Amino acid sequence: MIVWRSSQQGYSLVEMVVVIGIVGVLLALAAPSYRAWTQNAKIRGTTEAILNGIQLAKAEAVRRNTTMRFQLISTLDNTCVLGTAGSTASYGTWIISRDDPTNPNSVCDTPPLAEDADLGNAVAPAIIRVRPATEGSSGVVVVAGTAPGAGQPFISFNGLGRIPTGVLASNLVICAGIDQTAASTPVAIVTVGGVNKCATSTTERRMQVTVTPGGEVRMCDPTFASTGAGATDPQRCF
Repeated sequence: MIVWRSSQQGYSLVEMVVVIGIVGVLLALAAPSYRAWTQNAKIRGTTEAILNGIQLAKAEAVRRNTTMRFQLISTLDNTCVLGTAGSTASYGTWIISRDDPTNPNSVCDTPPLAEDADLGNAVAPAIIRVRPATEGSSGVVVVAGTAPGAGQPFISFNGLGRIPTGVLASNLVICAGIDQTAASTPVAIVTVGGVNKCATSTTERRMQVTVTPGGEVRMCDPTFASTGAGATDPQRCF
């Protein structure tokens, strides 16, 4: 009589332990790279959002032929305040409005206007765009200013897409980074070789948005030196 035997066999306990051990080693090796990747993604996402917000404010000013303002704030409720240079809080939240942003308290929870709204008859603060801080900026620290300790978390553009006289005496520098280790250099603006830029860190990634008095807006990497081999790299800050 022919007896059919199944060709399928299970795994032994030893084999399973070996496989689990190999997987554990691979995960341990990949963990630092994954952490760095997630941090870079958060920082780049926040920086790109800020860059896009400033460019949108400029485009809306031209489209509506009026002055529009971009400002970094703390929250989107009526307790909001402007971001401050050197703060450890994240000011990844921003709004674009028609009116003076120097005292946003009690107005940040105003609903944005419709796309085709008439700004000439709109009630202050005439907000047209908002970005919640939870959108890709969790754990990211954002500071802004024109020099170390000189905070200026807002910028405005007139109907010609230019920065009005007196709004920006020198480059506006906006820094984004994550401070998660004791060895981290704080996210702040420093002066290197006479140029104001974001402080770099050997342990954490940093990104920068620069707005010139002439209205140029660009994103850059402060780790690239403005002299030597890095002087010609398009990613450098200047």
